[in-house]
Amino acid sequence: MLSTDDNYNADSRAIEQKVKITFEGMKPVEVFRNDYLVSVSVLEEAHSQNNSTPFGTVTSNEVDIELLNDQGIFTPSNQSSPYYGKMKRGVKIEPFIRPMTEEGEEEYEWDPLGVYYVTDWSATVTGLLATVTANDKLYDLFTDNVPDYKVHEDVAIKDFYKDILALLAVTGDIDDSLTDTLDYAYIVSAPKTLLSDLGLASMVDCFCKHDGSIKVQNLKNIGDVRATITDSNQIISASITQSIVQSYDGVAMQCHHIQESDVNSVLSNTSVDIPNGETKWENIQFSQTPVYRILYTMITGASDAFVDIDKIYPTNISYTVDSADTDREDCSVTFYGTYLEHNKEDLSTEGENLLKVDNIYVQDTEKAIALRQHLIAYLYNWLPILELEIRGNPKFELGDIITAVSTRYNLNYTGVVIKQTFDYSSSGLTGTLTLLNVDILKEVG
Repeated sequence: MLSTDDNYNADSRAIEQKVKITFEGMKPVEVFRNDYLVSVSVLEEAHSQNNSTPFGTVTSNEVDIELLNDQGIFTPSNQSSPYYGKMKRGVKIEPFIRPMTEEGEEEYEWDPLGVYYVTDWSATVTGLLATVTANDKLYDLFTDNVPDYKVHEDVAIKDFYKDILALLAVTGDIDDSLTDTLDYAYIVSAPKTLLSDLGLASMVDCFCKHDGSIKVQNLKNIGDVRATITDSNQIISASITQSIVQSYDGVAMQCHHIQESDVNSVLSNTSVDIPNGETKWENIQFSQTPVYRILYTMITGASDAFVDIDKIYPTNISYTVDSADTDREDCSVTFYGTYLEHNKEDLSTEGENLLKVDNIYVQDTEKAIALRQHLIAYLYNWLPILELEIRGNPKFELGDIITAVSTRYNLNYTGVVIKQTFDYSSSGLTGTLTLLNVDILKEVG
């Protein structure tokens, strides 16, 4: 049967946990508290909190597991282990949790706490414990190269996210309310920076849910309250986070008004040899970026040669020179075209220490002012972030709207879950919940 919030809120609750480990070529191995599982710690973040921006910076969720290393069974170098050669990076790790039932009662279904892939597995043959760290699927995407994507005009934010995830060979649940458009959508940075910049500009969180799927959530599209937590069911203690509030007193906002340039040389590949036949050049960087279109090319030093463009992206080009001439040295191939010019509009507020936002995806004055106002609302809100120590409820997901009511701390606070932790050990389950005040995300004047 399915568990509910009430099961995790109950005073008399007892919790059990398991971890499923899927080694290559084997039936999944499940470990429990009564055999090899010692502890599990889960960290989930919708975005990373830092002193550069209050939201937008993407990160990956992480799980840390301790296993009883009986006779070195979980030591990667132990050739006697049945898992020898399989304890390595990329192994799928899935933690689950559920309320315990009395003997003879119908058991609850397991509640997932994410899908992760090993990034570190360490233990010694004689060590008492093996430690495993694993991250969700976003972790490896962050280290990918700059995705190949041509410049597109008038692209809805949701469609741009769909294109980005497709380029990264994943899919996601993308908020349908992301209908605002970019005048020019293009990519010049690696995935982590790309998703962080786009997330800040459009006020979007991109994260993995408990079932392992990717969620792209519009922070301005506030939904209904998912649950109310109180002193009597979940809240243990409360604290206030004010690091950014104390650091900045205004916003330095730049809006990028983008237009196509006049025709110019965007690449001159000089002092090259052009032999008879076909010669390929791969991923040659433009001298002026981001390039929008190539209109014509010019070859000097070879009289009967032609250029075929194989691939063209905002920062680089791959092309083939087909020459019917004899081998030629010290030639040049020049590409003429247009690029995107950025004319910046300064929309900064007054202040001594300004939070700086200079983002290529902030392209509209009205939207830039709205973003600036949301940031100001964050800086001056009486309680932008609420951190709670709670008993723990795996039913809560990142992006949920939670109301915290506490007579002990004089709180009646509604926020979006932007971070939560779960810690399971011999003492049971505990957790933390970090909420972003919904007042910051509402329409502001």
